[in-house]
Amino acid sequence: MRVRAIKDLNQLSQNDFLQKVSSGLNLILQNANYLIDDAKLLLERDSNAANNGVWILRGIAEEEEAKFLILIDAVRCPKKHERFEKHLQNFNDHVAKGIYAKYYNMRPATLGEIISRVDSYRAEYYLDGPQGIDWIFRNRISQTREEMMYVDYIEDDEGHRWQKPNPISMIGGKMYNPELKRNVLKVSQALQDVGCTTPESLSLMLEFWKDIEMKESFHWQELRKLNISFFEKMESKGLLLYNPNFLIDCWLFPIYSIDLSLIKVNKQELREIQERWNPDY
Repeated sequence: MRVRAIKDLNQLSQNDFLQKVSSGLNLILQNANYLIDDAKLLLERDSNAANNGVWILRGIAEEEEAKFLILIDAVRCPKKHERFEKHLQNFNDHVAKGIYAKYYNMRPATLGEIISRVDSYRAEYYLDGPQGIDWIFRNRISQTREEMMYVDYIEDDEGHRWQKPNPISMIGGKMYNPELKRNVLKVSQALQDVGCTTPESLSLMLEFWKDIEMKESFHWQELRKLNISFFEKMESKGLLLYNPNFLIDCWLFPIYSIDLSLIKVNKQELREIQERWNPDY
């Protein structure tokens, strides 16, 4: 048996590719909803938002939902595109999945705007703190994910120490009942509800998007018109099952053309920036 064989989808015929993606989409969303339902049960038993199990279940559910949208973008990506196979690898990459989850909470005006915002989540290490350079942090997506789940023995600027999961830090220091279904799930669920996950609808999606070039200047208003046009085509073929108004505004740019992999950073260079920093300049 060989796990993480997602790249093998690239070897399939178009029909087989769409069949496999269709079944995968439905399984992924089913699993995400199971996880969210379990998180709801935990909240019903203990409404304290510091219940770490709730955050772990929601975090895993969001990773599943991100995989759903990665597959949808694989359908919207022409197979001849140079980044098609690289995009499929995002399916098993925690940083890429975390970026997708964050991306669907954004409201970008252009595709180019997304690139600069996404890059801020890709750095292996980065500087932050009250003055912007006080401490060196690990990649924020990886760090948040692992701090949510695991006890670890770490080394930081203050030395060595044990670190335990801290739900309060995950919600910005505030205690409140978490919104379990965020945009990454809402959009995934809506795409299934309107009928986009059937092989027939995926085939229409592939044909509709295959000749659309995603340039950095591509504007949100253009995307909205495309969304409207696509759902009109679904309706004309009897494939549309539900009102798509939510998706017209919330189904975002396909981002298969954007590199979501980790950007390697030399920690020594960050330390040198700290040493050179002068608060007077």
